[in-house]
Amino acid sequence: MKTTNPLTTLYVRDLERALPWYRSLFARAFDQAPMPGCREWTTSPGATVQVIANPERAGSCALALVIQDLEPTLAQLRAQHIEPESLKEIPGFIRYALLRDPDGNEVTLVESQPGS
Repeated sequence: MKTTNPLTTLYVRDLERALPWYRSLFARAFDQAPMPGCREWTTSPGATVQVIANPERAGSCALALVIQDLEPTLAQLRAQHIEPESLKEIPGFIRYALLRDPDGNEVTLVESQPGS
């Protein structure tokens, strides 16, 4: 099977209300608006996150983002008033923080630890 670029979609009730949270999460404005009610961020080469207005499906999505260094990322998010719901560690393997957008979608920030 041939695959294309990974795409993750998160549904929100109100796109304009959700955009400030996602701007804080990604530390920048969206990269493109491919259609009305949709904004996209490129998160790594070949990977895109879409945030789409769809009230019926809002809050039912999950996303995991692998990052290099969790602490500076969490400090940046806390400065933007985004607090992790939980912070967990599997020693010698990974650390991760669970965030929730205003609609309840789960965004997990995963930091691989050295040697894993």
